[in-house]
Amino acid sequence: MNLFEIREKYRLLRFKKKIKSKELAKVLGVVESQISNFEHGRNGMSEKKLLQYMNYIDNTKTYGGETL
Repeated sequence: MNLFEIREKYRLLRFKKKIKSKELAKVLGVVESQISNFEHGRNGMSEKKLLQYMNYIDNTKTYGGETL
């Protein structure tokens, strides 16, 4: 899977799980615009942050739109 496919897969999964970019940015220790810029291909992310990003989205459970 290339970086474009990773960005698209995780952006869609984040939307599906109703994880807000503000919440994700707080967890990663970045500003919200960095999440948006990454997901839209305007900038990259360090390997460490990328793994944190993917792990958080993969492991977050939601219930009725509420993050558990």
